[in-house]
Amino acid sequence: GEFRISLIAQGGDAFHVSVSEERSSLEIGGLAVRSFPLPANLDLTQYHQVRIMKLGGHAICYFDDAHMGDFTVTEGPVRASIAGGGSLIAIEMIRLTAVGNNIVDSHI
Repeated sequence: GEFRISLIAQGGDAFHVSVSEERSSLEIGGLAVRSFPLPANLDLTQYHQVRIMKLGGHAICYFDDAHMGDFTVTEGPVRASIAGGGSLIAIEMIRLTAVGNNIVDSHI
């Protein structure tokens, strides 16, 4: 299965984090996309934390407290979206905090 968190700007996807069990990868991207292999010992049945901090045209991403990189993203307000395909997901908490005027709405 796959699980995806997206920040969506008016023109489309501004930033996303996608976890794919089949490809055993973590895909993170804004204007450019990077793929990372999932650690062999990662248990996707356990809770994991994804943290995205967006300010203007810049986003910083963490997965389980590991810094995954700094990304150039679409500037302007965004809304959050979560999707899962072919997988069961449990979400403990989603928190959106507006910094300046970065968050339009959330549809979670």
